[in-house]
Amino acid sequence: MSIWGGNRNWRSRHGEPRNRRELFLCVLYDQFFSLIFLNFFYTLFYLPAIAWTVVCGAGIASSVSGGDAATAAGQVNTLLLGLVPCLTLTGPVRAGMAKVHRNWAREETTPPYSTFWAGARDNWRSSLVPAFISALFPLILWNAYRFSAQNAHAGAYPVLLALASIAALLWAFSQEVLYTFLVTYDLPLRAQLRNALLLTVMRLPQAFAIRLASLFGLGIYLLFVWIRPEMVFSLLVIPVLYYLFIGWCMRDLIFAAYANDLCDRYFPNGEE
Repeated sequence: MSIWGGNRNWRSRHGEPRNRRELFLCVLYDQFFSLIFLNFFYTLFYLPAIAWTVVCGAGIASSVSGGDAATAAGQVNTLLLGLVPCLTLTGPVRAGMAKVHRNWAREETTPPYSTFWAGARDNWRSSLVPAFISALFPLILWNAYRFSAQNAHAGAYPVLLALASIAALLWAFSQEVLYTFLVTYDLPLRAQLRNALLLTVMRLPQAFAIRLASLFGLGIYLLFVWIRPEMVFSLLVIPVLYYLFIGWCMRDLIFAAYANDLCDRYFPNGEE
């Protein structure tokens, strides 16, 4: 059954999806314009983080152009510190969106906005913790880099920064499935985090591939920069427009399709 109950666009052209890749394309085909409208709604919750980044970024650029590296480094720290509360508050938003995209990826009939609010309301407490941890990692990496660079003579540079980078990557990969798990299984948060991290380690190549697929807009930008490096700043319009129109929802739909596959493989008898 299609999402809207009777919409046969994909099936009339290509027949029934034969695997999960075709199921994803079917959902994307049928829901493309819905994703665009939902993405505008999604972006509203990131406006505080975007505004803070723009304000601090202007100061950082000014300091760098003036040759004041010490001031620029302090401003980067301020930027990342201010992003912690901005991004932490997006946790319930991501939970709500995870519920919408999980249902869409299953081809379930789902009214997006009511489903979003239900997912955010029911999981707001548990979703704040992973959002807070995610918001902390850029600050941790930046300060690990500064500390390691200042103490390179003591051998701390490769070790501390490498450990922080590995932890950040594993955590980032676990986010591909964590929010779908939160809205799917009634488990303690510790169990949800453990399941997400364990499955990420078990299926690290797949998690890496999923992350690359979710960075489609950024990949297009880097491709054009490679072709025309002198347009590195003007070409920023590509990722900006991509994330403004569909990027956030495309990322979450990819993550939901992957997480649904893991749910079916490893937790087939799980209860919502």
